[in-house]
Amino acid sequence: MNDIELNKLLKGLAAEPRPSLRGDLAQGVWREIRLRREKDSSSTFWTWFLNPWTMPRFALAGLAAALFVGLSLGAMGKQTSPALITRAAFDLEVFSDVAPNLPSSLLAQKR
Repeated sequence: MNDIELNKLLKGLAAEPRPSLRGDLAQGVWREIRLRREKDSSSTFWTWFLNPWTMPRFALAGLAAALFVGLSLGAMGKQTSPALITRAAFDLEVFSDVAPNLPSSLLAQKR
């Protein structure tokens, strides 16, 4: 459809009288809006569960809790050195200078 045809169609529609609307149209529209909002808000568990987190105070509380847990875990992990963590994870004690089965440590033991 080109512009000329569209303009003719719009002029023809503008020339026609407007249809009469029902008297309770506004009430029906608002009732439908209310029903759809109620249906949407109570439709799923996730909507109920996640709605509070959209409010700033709950989002801030969640952020503070995540920050606290992260800092706590980070502080607990910082107490041991990275070398000790690596040795324990890969069982590298046999290569350390205090390994219990080194020949020098076996000779140094009193029998």
